[in-house]
Amino acid sequence: MEQRTEGASGNKKLLLGLLLVLLLAGMIPFLRKKTSELPVYLQGSERMLAGQEIYRPSEPKPFTYPPFFALPFVPLALLPAVLQRPLWYLINVALLLWILGVMQNLLLGWRRESLGRGLGSRSPPRSNSPSRPLWLLWLLVALLSARHLSAVFENQSHDLLILGLLVLGLRFLQGRSESGAGLAVGIAAACKATPLLFAPMFLWQRRPRALLAMLLAVLVATLLPDVLTPREDGRLWVQAWAQTFLAGLQPGGAAESKGAWSAWNYLNQSLGGTLYRLFTNVDGRGDPHVFNVALLQLPRSALKFLGLGLDLFLLLLMFVVTRRTKEERSQPGFVPLPRQLGEFALVACAMVLLSPMSSKSHFCVLLLPAVFCVGSLWYRRWDPVVLALLALAVISGTLTTKGLLGARLGNQVLARGSVTLAALSLFFATAHVLFRWKTAPSK
Repeated sequence: MEQRTEGASGNKKLLLGLLLVLLLAGMIPFLRKKTSELPVYLQGSERMLAGQEIYRPSEPKPFTYPPFFALPFVPLALLPAVLQRPLWYLINVALLLWILGVMQNLLLGWRRESLGRGLGSRSPPRSNSPSRPLWLLWLLVALLSARHLSAVFENQSHDLLILGLLVLGLRFLQGRSESGAGLAVGIAAACKATPLLFAPMFLWQRRPRALLAMLLAVLVATLLPDVLTPREDGRLWVQAWAQTFLAGLQPGGAAESKGAWSAWNYLNQSLGGTLYRLFTNVDGRGDPHVFNVALLQLPRSALKFLGLGLDLFLLLLMFVVTRRTKEERSQPGFVPLPRQLGEFALVACAMVLLSPMSSKSHFCVLLLPAVFCVGSLWYRRWDPVVLALLALAVISGTLTTKGLLGARLGNQVLARGSVTLAALSLFFATAHVLFRWKTAPSK
């Protein structure tokens, strides 16, 4: 027993040492990278503190986020420039480790339950399901999500903050604190509007406390900058943001706003952005970042209806698989914890697919459906439909990186919506598992 304890202690020290080496190795390219999103956030914070305009679409990289998003970066903006990037790197690493720790605990709980009767199941699970090694599960999760997580560090973006708030909301919900869940998701929505998609789910799941807490958090956080640093022209900060960047956006379409977003942008992997590239001919002569990948030319009106129709279809599917049955509403503890992860994962997929603009780092939220779907294969049932969809997500996501294909071919594949296809695959895989769980809980 004593030898086993010493061995475990030695393994922990080895893992900690390896982690430290990886942290230091990862920090070097992070600090050397010339292009970064961090200066955009810091400049927005500095200008807001100084009472200056933060929404300047004429700049090369304007601050395009809701006004509240400038406030979390105020402490970082007050530090010396030499400390800002290293600290931002460590914050992102800490967030990622915490998120992975939460997912690990959830998977361990799922595994323990599968050794018994199974979560939400009325019959024992397959006897060999718990014996599948956890490290192999994480290897598959890494295949599905590592590309999207690494994009956050490549771009030094904010997206792990949003993912962390969603995971915090999930933890609150699993602890039976609907108000806490709504508060966490509401703060995420105040930073970036797409988490507002949780509001309809809270509504049709009849979670009034979560919905009210979320809306209250969005309202208070959005107006907080006006209390702390009001604008000189008398407008609300959110009003200026909407008038500057949101006025020209069309539901179901690609983001297009003068100085901020162009409709044809191969980095925009939202559903609307990919549809625009696939059905709009462009002349890319003179611009190496614009090249024609259109399958055919569709009129703007037809493209708009196609985008809206697909958006509504995804929302309808989300409604069908996340709406509570009468039995589930009468028994709050009836819905198993991993299924709640699946519901959050489905909305996370919808966030990046339905947004007018979703760049690669935004897709770090695909960690949630990756964990949920692979966990379902491990501890619930071996489903060939899920397996096929996950394989498609790996092929279209992980295997289409520029590191494997080269920059030119990688950009061509990206322009055709490779990351969009990966997100759609995970969306449908998650929806399939949730639907089977809801209609046949014993299978």
